[in-house]
Amino acid sequence: MIRSRLRLLIAQKAMRDRRSYSVRAVIRESGASRPTVEGLYRETLKRLPLADLDKLCRWFECTPNDLLWLADEEPVRDEGRK
Repeated sequence: MIRSRLRLLIAQKAMRDRRSYSVRAVIRESGASRPTVEGLYRETLKRLPLADLDKLCRWFECTPNDLLWLADEEPVRDEGRK
């Protein structure tokens, strides 16, 4: 499953810029669409428009790999433990 690091990127940018960023501010300043930003923030987004991905990456000065990561759907179990 692909997961979002949007919350982390917002927190890191806020620390760098010494100000707070709301989801509304991210939408307004990045130019990405509201459904995309809110969906990434809540990790409910099913489709990610490439134009919005581009806008967010440029605004955060990151790559798509910094914004998204691939997580295992189920945790790996150690079969040797009981």
